[in-house]
Amino acid sequence: MKRIILVVAVVGGLILPNACATTEFQGISLVASGDLTFPEAAKSAGITYGVVIVQYDVRTDGTVANAEVVSSDPPGYFEEEALRFVRAWRFRPAHENGQPIELQNVESSIGFELDEDDQSQ
Repeated sequence: MKRIILVVAVVGGLILPNACATTEFQGISLVASGDLTFPEAAKSAGITYGVVIVQYDVRTDGTVANAEVVSSDPPGYFEEEALRFVRAWRFRPAHENGQPIELQNVESSIGFELDEDDQSQ
């Protein structure tokens, strides 16, 4: 069965403590992500759309750490898949004054949408 899924992954605004006007800052860029799968339990329950907000840190090597769900709508269907998906991401890390830095408490919204063809199956 083919699944087409809408993915919305938006990195929220970042505020850096102790930043001053002379600091050069370059933000993170997503360079690799895996596949997002629409959970079978949601489909079986007749749910066709969901959104999960995930908060995480991006390490200096570009990997994701400390991923956790902030909110989910509807709750109980999409959280596990959203966390698996985000943990697989790889970023070009943020840089401050030419040095890679860790960013904490980054938030992304992960959207799930079941393709109309899959709704009837």
